Amino acid sequence: MADSECGADHQCQCAAAKGIANYCVEGNCRSDADCANGAACGNGSGIGFCHGPTDKCRKNEDCPPVPQGAAFCGYAIGQHRWERQFIPPIPPG
Repeated sequence: MADSECGADHQCQCAAAKGIANYCVEGNCRSDADCANGAACGNGSGIGFCHGPTDKCRKNEDCPPVPQGAAFCGYAIGQHRWERQFIPPIPPG
């Protein structure tokens, strides 16, 4: 499998384990060199999305904490931008 087989905003991820097929993951860059105008690629963890002018955040530190759970800077596929995402707390019990 190759990137070209994965479709728009997806890339091929090589399988880590022998015997498991490669698979498609969401992303449009692997490094900063893949992004236009000197933009950064994702959060530095490999496959991700290029940062752009409509982003609401660039890194986790740009997202203030929220009382109802954790906040982090994540890519919102539907909005095509990086913005604050939430992880709700685990309910008791």
